[in-house]
Amino acid sequence: MVTLAINNRRPAAVEIPGNFVAAGRFHLPGHKEPLSQGLRTAVAATRPLKQPSYREAIRRLSENIPPSIVDRSFRLLLSPERAAVTSSHFAIRHPLALAGDPVHAIDPITVLPLGAPVSVLMITYQGNSRAVFVTDPVLPGADKLHQIWLSEATDLPSPATHY
Repeated sequence: MVTLAINNRRPAAVEIPGNFVAAGRFHLPGHKEPLSQGLRTAVAATRPLKQPSYREAIRRLSENIPPSIVDRSFRLLLSPERAAVTSSHFAIRHPLALAGDPVHAIDPITVLPLGAPVSVLMITYQGNSRAVFVTDPVLPGADKLHQIWLSEATDLPSPATHY
């Protein structure tokens, strides 16, 4: 089980700063396969979430849910008895600059939401992807998750073929 941030930004809002996301919980395939194959199947399973028709449906649903229900849902999603990995991926498609100086790389930073055992954030910028893992220290071996991911991800085809 994984909780994903689903991009529901309208095409016309591409240049507006901020997050336009909805959260969704998914059972991803691949949990009994080697990680490299599991990553491939996860990419394929979540591909529909990037299609305009799905994003528009999610956006409309999100806009019409009362804030009190959204708040309660997040509290339930992040409770220890429903603990799930949280995951986000941001692809930054335009070159960035700070005070006129070009940005060459972005290092992601994230937090571990209350009740979540693992949080993963990946940012893709200028053909490079960087990921950060935050884990609950009570989980045995979780501190090695980033090393396992790096080892398996190294065997995958170029990230450009996935995004």
